[in-house]
Amino acid sequence: LHLLMSNRKIKRIGLPQPLIEVLLQHKINTCKDILALSNVELMNITGLSYQDSKNAIYLASKAVSPDTQTAADLLNPAISRFQVYLPTSLGSLDAALHGGLRISNVTELVGPPGSGKTQFCIMLSILATLPIEMSGLNGSTIYIDTEAAFTAERLVEMAKSKYPEYFSDAENLSKLTERICISVQLESCNLVNKLQCLEEDIIQRNVKLVIVDSIASPVRKEYDRTSSTQRGQILSKQAAILKRLAEAFSIPIIITNQITTSYYQRKNDSLNDEDVSSIQPADSSIVIFEDHKPRIVAALGETWAHNVNTRLFMEPVDDIMKKITIIKSPIAPSATLNYVIESKESGFTDHILFLAQAKYVRLRVCSKLEHQLNELIRFTTGFQSGGAV
Repeated sequence: LHLLMSNRKIKRIGLPQPLIEVLLQHKINTCKDILALSNVELMNITGLSYQDSKNAIYLASKAVSPDTQTAADLLNPAISRFQVYLPTSLGSLDAALHGGLRISNVTELVGPPGSGKTQFCIMLSILATLPIEMSGLNGSTIYIDTEAAFTAERLVEMAKSKYPEYFSDAENLSKLTERICISVQLESCNLVNKLQCLEEDIIQRNVKLVIVDSIASPVRKEYDRTSSTQRGQILSKQAAILKRLAEAFSIPIIITNQITTSYYQRKNDSLNDEDVSSIQPADSSIVIFEDHKPRIVAALGETWAHNVNTRLFMEPVDDIMKKITIIKSPIAPSATLNYVIESKESGFTDHILFLAQAKYVRLRVCSKLEHQLNELIRFTTGFQSGGAV
């Protein structure tokens, strides 16, 4: 993390402008460039005074060291000058997450094609641009598209459908499209480079949300199971940058992930097919599922799962209804929300069905079926006996 923070530009660490100009003239552009030199070396290269050189090293050192927080800060987020959550517009999901997607966290959306991940991301990008009084963040969104799936037409259609009164104003609609910045990055190395350069964009554009859709696509195309080490290094670097940006700027980071299958589990956790190549023969904690049937799990492996704060699993229930399950959260219990997408242009519509436990879902369905069967038996009995029904 410190290595990644050392790539911060010297223009952003509080140095006086004349001092910045001197350093840039000698190709000293980042904190890492300053910290690679001793005080004497920096003086000799740049001609700076002892005090200016010492001040540059001090501010660079301070910039790469994350600020500390007290437990009181974490217990009382309301006193923060930043908004704590980004509401998703799904009331039940926001209630389960205690307000929405947490600021300063990395949230991962997992699901098969057609589960609504990209649509959800587009809706969140709209919400981030809305005024504070409309539960938005009143800022810009950086949308990094690794699958070339984003369309501006879809964005406008969803905005008009979800907030017809607000976006009937041409000025508001124009501001929306100007505030959402799209960057297409189809290769993993280009994605890393883009992430490393985001800091300046976030400051200049007043960015309040960063989306990566999807984090899995580039690495899964470029690396196979035999290249798990290289792929792991790329993903670790991407995750570290995203977490640093979320914490440094107090913004939510949203990433999407693909799915894969697993026949194995470690203790009570599923391993996906991308973990299997790293399993050691003597690892007795790895077992095959008892029913020998595969499980649908998030891609990118067990190590990647530790890089996200919140994981939401999205999947279709039938042709109309879909569901979101909270798989991982630092504050929310496991929960399932059913939702529908009214049309391709519309956003998500809360199905007003929130069930705190997946087991309760099954119990509720069974109770409903039992009631219907009892009604059918009474109907059949009354019909056979010639009674009125």
